[in-house]
Amino acid sequence: MAQKLPGLMNRLQQILFKFRSETVKLFKKELPAFRSNALPTLQSPRGKRHNHYNRGYITGGSRIQQFFISSKNNNKQPLLQQGCLKKAFATPNVKHQFQIIPANIKSTFQLFSLITILAIFSGCVADQSKTKTTKTSNQKETTPKQKPNYTVPQFNADSAYAFIQKQVDFGPRVPNTPEHVACGNWLVNQFKSYGIKVQVQEASLKAFDGTLLRSKNIIAKYKPERRRRIMFCAHWDTRPFSDHDPDKTNYHKPIDGANDGGSGVAVILEAARLIAQQDVPLGIDFVLFDSEDYGQPEDSPLPQKQDSYCLGSQYWANSVKGQPNLPMYGILLDMVGGKNAIFTKEGTSMKYAPHIVKRVWNKAAELGYDSYFRNKNTKPLIDDHYYVNPIANIPTIDIIEFDATSKSKFNKHWHTQNDNMENIDRKTLKAVGQTILAAFYAEAYE
Repeated sequence: MAQKLPGLMNRLQQILFKFRSETVKLFKKELPAFRSNALPTLQSPRGKRHNHYNRGYITGGSRIQQFFISSKNNNKQPLLQQGCLKKAFATPNVKHQFQIIPANIKSTFQLFSLITILAIFSGCVADQSKTKTTKTSNQKETTPKQKPNYTVPQFNADSAYAFIQKQVDFGPRVPNTPEHVACGNWLVNQFKSYGIKVQVQEASLKAFDGTLLRSKNIIAKYKPERRRRIMFCAHWDTRPFSDHDPDKTNYHKPIDGANDGGSGVAVILEAARLIAQQDVPLGIDFVLFDSEDYGQPEDSPLPQKQDSYCLGSQYWANSVKGQPNLPMYGILLDMVGGKNAIFTKEGTSMKYAPHIVKRVWNKAAELGYDSYFRNKNTKPLIDDHYYVNPIANIPTIDIIEFDATSKSKFNKHWHTQNDNMENIDRKTLKAVGQTILAAFYAEAYE
C-alpha cells in the first residue's frame, strides 16, 4: 500500500485541482441565489468557533482554497478545517434550509467530501509510513558502539616473584634500619628505570612507643599531566615483631614480609613496567606507603594508642587533601601472593567504593579468576585505605587475603616467621596482577 501512495497522491492532486476550478465557477454562478444563513456553520469539536482552524491542509497535497460566505453580520466562516479526520470534519451545525440546495450543488459537495476523505486517508497512511521509516532510522542511531580494540599486556608472574625475592634479599625493611634504606633506594631506581617520574615524601613519624620513624612514601606518576588517572598502592615496610608466631621466642624478631608488604609492591612494580612500555590514555599513580606495619601489638604493656598502624598513608592522605588532579579512585594491594588465596569484598571498601569493588570483581570473573575473587562480603578492617578514603577523599578498595580458618582472618602466616618465599604462589600473583591490569586498561579505553 505504501509503495502505491505516491502515484495515488499525484492522481488525487490532479482531480482536486480540476474539481477546485469547476467548483469555483459553479459557486460564482449558483450561490448568489441563496442566503448566507442557508449554509452550515462549522464548529470546533468543543462546539465553539476557532478562527485558527480556518486553514485546510491535506497531508501530501497542496493547500485548498478557502471559501468564505459573507453573512448579514459581515463575518467570515470557513467551509473546511485543518488536519486529519478528527479536526477536518468537525460536526457542523446544519440548518433545515440546507436541504433546499439544488441537486447539482449538493452532489458537488458529496463528491468533494468523498475525494477529501480519500486524500486525507492516503495522507495519514503516508504519514504512518514516514513514521515507520523514522523509527527504523532512530533504531540504527541507537545501535551500541563496538568496544574499542586494545590489548591488555600479559602480567608476568615470574617477574613479580623475582621482585619479591629481591625485597626479601635486603632483609626485613623496618624503618630506621640500613635494610630499609637500601630497599627504598632500589624501589626508587626501579621506577625511574621505567621512565616514570618519582617523588620521595620523607617524614619523621611518631610510633606508638614514641620512636621517631624515618619514613619514605614513594610516589611514582605515569603521565602526571593527565587529569584522568587512578592509583595502585601498597605498603613496602615490614613488621618489626612476630607477635602472631606460634613460637613465643620469635616475638621480637622482624619478619621477612614476603607476602605482607612484598607481594603488593611486586605486583605494582610489574604492572608499572608493562604500562610504561605503552602510551595509554590514562594516568596512574603508583604509591608505596611506609611505616604501615609498625602498629602497637595487641598485648603491649603500654596504653593503647589509636591509629598506630598506617602512619605513612595517614601522612600522605593529609598532604594531598584538597589538591587538584587527584586519582579518581585507588586499588590497595596487601597480602596478594599467598597460596590458594581468597579475596572478598571487604567492608571498608564496600562502604566507600562499592562501584570499584564491583568493577574489579567483575573483571576478575571475566578473566576466569572468580575462584580467587569471591562474591562474599566480609567485615571492615583497618588498612591504608581506611585513612585514604575519608582524609584524601579518594574512593579506594583493598584487595587483601581473607582466611576464614585463621584466628586473624588473614593469611595464616601473617606476622609470623613463616611469611617467607616458601609461601608465595605465582598463580595468585598472576590472578591479581592480570585483574588490575585489565581494570586499568578498561578504564582507559572503554
